[in-house]
Amino acid sequence: MKSFLLGLMAFVFFAQSPAYAEPPFLQVSVETEPATLDWHRYRSSSDRFIVSFLMRGLMKYSATGQAECDLCLSYQVDATGKNYEFRIAPMERWSDGVPLEAKHFVDSFQRLLDSQKHFPAAGPFAIISKVKATGSHTVQIQLKSSKKEFLDLLTLTPSFPIRKDLISNAKNDRGEKMAQTATLGPYFLAEWDYGKRIVLEGNPFYMGDRPVFRVDLLFGSHQESVARFKEGKLDVLSNPTTEEIMSLSGSKLETRPLWSTRFLSLNTKSGPLQDASMRKAVSYSLERANLSALLKNGERPPLGLLPPGIPGYPLLTSAPPFDLTKAQAERHRAVAWPKEVEVTLLHSDQDTDQKVALWLIEALKKVHIKVSPKKVATRDFFEALAKQNHDLALVTWIFQTATSEDLSQLLGQKDGTASSQMAKTAEVDKNAVITLGYPSQSYLLGRRVQSFEVTPYGEPDLVKISLPQN
Repeated sequence: MKSFLLGLMAFVFFAQSPAYAEPPFLQVSVETEPATLDWHRYRSSSDRFIVSFLMRGLMKYSATGQAECDLCLSYQVDATGKNYEFRIAPMERWSDGVPLEAKHFVDSFQRLLDSQKHFPAAGPFAIISKVKATGSHTVQIQLKSSKKEFLDLLTLTPSFPIRKDLISNAKNDRGEKMAQTATLGPYFLAEWDYGKRIVLEGNPFYMGDRPVFRVDLLFGSHQESVARFKEGKLDVLSNPTTEEIMSLSGSKLETRPLWSTRFLSLNTKSGPLQDASMRKAVSYSLERANLSALLKNGERPPLGLLPPGIPGYPLLTSAPPFDLTKAQAERHRAVAWPKEVEVTLLHSDQDTDQKVALWLIEALKKVHIKVSPKKVATRDFFEALAKQNHDLALVTWIFQTATSEDLSQLLGQKDGTASSQMAKTAEVDKNAVITLGYPSQSYLLGRRVQSFEVTPYGEPDLVKISLPQN
């Protein structure tokens, strides 16, 4: 679930006559190609970003971070908090013209929760006991126990409806047929040229506004995006460094917060970090206040695991402050000084993660801890993290919902239930999960973009971008 760099390239108008003008299109640069467009199998922020413009669900987040109806007209919940009833909007149609029905939600939850499928995204939805359709436009969902965050879960992509006739080959084709044939969002998939680009085109049955008919998602690095922006071929450059901002001083800078926490996870089950003194040595050796200056991207220093904007912030206190003397003493207590201790560090191939990894390597040298980096592709990072074949893991977690529910995933719980006992455990050992910062998302705007809004995840909302009027 890693954040990715994204830029909007210059939009192009084709036509000669207003009466026959082709709609404009945007070209969007995405650093990490999605692993899948099957919304039950999604793992990364790239997957979610693209699916969010192909599909919609029962609920969505308002501008203030509150869950509200999207594909439903209304909902009711009984006094027990376990039984929900949703009235589906009867006017909604899939991009191929097929009417949206309650059974499409039932089919989706049945597939998601099928124990034979082993969908990683199914965990938080295990609280669902039964889903049934009562008529064409009413869905009833029964929970095993009440859950105040349940409406927030229904904003997530795994809860989106499906068409059973389109999912037979979804695992093998990465959800391509699903995304091409029938979607409910502003766009459908027109083309996926693996390794190069994804093309989205306007869903003819989408009833909302969208500024452009076509979006080209081009895969490329941050350096490639910077070069395009300098040439005037990009309208929005994301995550510019201080040097890039200064070299492009004529462009407008905007910085937006993310629901995100960057942290270092320590393997307490095996390896040298089973020793509490070794964990303390790592924690004391990190001068986290200097990380923001190193990254030069507006990252904010942490107060705890929960970032601003998530109810309960900061919830858990942060790791102890930098103290090299204490770090060396704890390291000696674990393994006699000056013997070197070797550990492995798992991190993604994102530019920012690689910078933080180098910072960690240098910091831990001071306490004679030799770090061997294990870099993996961003799309494979969370799969590698789950295998626990590392001593340290550098994680940038983007919260999926505006709740502390994601805390359970931060602390490695598989059932998706954030309990007070988990919080208590993390509070006792502040060195098992060391918060490093709260990432922000900065943007440089080119002259063609008048304004834009972002999703709660800090990504540009492609249907809320203001372009000049002809």
